[in-house]
Amino acid sequence: MAHHTTSSVAPSPIDIAPVITSKISRDNFSVFDVMTGKMVRSGFAFAIDPDPVYKSKEATEHEVTIALGLARRDGASYMAICPRFDSSLDYVCVSLTERREEAIEATFSTGYSSYFNATTRRTDTIRHNFTHE
Repeated sequence: MAHHTTSSVAPSPIDIAPVITSKISRDNFSVFDVMTGKMVRSGFAFAIDPDPVYKSKEATEHEVTIALGLARRDGASYMAICPRFDSSLDYVCVSLTERREEAIEATFSTGYSSYFNATTRRTDTIRHNFTHE
C-alpha cells in the first residue's frame, strides 16, 4: 500500500505580513518568528548583526513582506521590528534565549549596545566598559 507523504511548507511572507503588520507597536519593538509570523512574548532577543536587514518609513504589509523575505534569505529565525526616533523602522535579524546573561554576552560580542526583553517589549542598554592603560 502506498503512503502519501505530506510536507509542511512555511507560509509565504505575503501570507503572514498582514498578521505581523497588525501587531507591530509604534512605541516598542516587536519580535516575530519569520516562518510563522507569531509574536515572541518571552525571553531575550539579541541582534545577530548590528546592521538592519531592512529599513522603512512605514509598517505597511508591503514593507513587512520585503523584510521577511530578506530575513529568510539570510537564514534568520526571528526578526525584531524596532521603531526609531525619526519614526522610521529597523528590521533586525535576532536570536532568542531564555537567559539574560547569554543575551548580554552576545550583545557585547556583536558590538551592539542593547538587547530586547520580549516580556516587557523594551530594550535594555548595556555599557561597554573599556579601560585605557
